[in-house]
Amino acid sequence: MNHKEIKSLIANPNERAYYSKTYAINNAFGILAIVYANSEQDALDEAFDRDKLNSQIMSTEDFKEYSSNGWDDSYTFAGSAGEAIWTEYLHINEIKSR
Repeated sequence: MNHKEIKSLIANPNERAYYSKTYAINNAFGILAIVYANSEQDALDEAFDRDKLNSQIMSTEDFKEYSSNGWDDSYTFAGSAGEAIWTEYLHINEIKSR
């Protein structure tokens, strides 16, 4: 991955000075977003609102099935609108600077 590709993954590039942590959000296929935030939930919300997690959005039918079957550990809500997103293969890791 080159520098340009990495920069395109940053959800909020102009906000680094405002947050104490950096998170990488990835799924089974690779990194979806790099986000400056104060918590994992803030990172998810920011990445979702910046269209970095579109591949994780659940359909209405899938959400109804999962919630009615009690499979609550397979999804969460993200973004300002509180959209349901898949979390089965989603990982959030804090990137620590040296």
